[in-house]
Amino acid sequence: MIDTSAVKGTLVDSNPVVVNVSGRRPPVAVWVNPEAGDTVRVEYQIDSAAPWRAWGQDDVTAYADDVIDRPIGRLRFTRISGAGTTSAFGVR
Repeated sequence: MIDTSAVKGTLVDSNPVVVNVSGRRPPVAVWVNPEAGDTVRVEYQIDSAAPWRAWGQDDVTAYADDVIDRPIGRLRFTRISGAGTTSAFGVR
């Protein structure tokens, strides 16, 4: 069974956005589209007790996507530099 539900959002400030994906079956497709001048970090956790791990790419300054092909519990998107208010992210 493939999970076709999608989550999209915007990073309006430097506060991290955490998305619970524990009910999804792998693979989980993740994308991020930083506003010009912004840098966004994407991390995941296996479960809430596990440390955060970087996704398959480094911090990004331009559109990037990746597929995480293992069970994960949560994703965290953080604008780590820049002052934009429209950096976007999504999970599907």
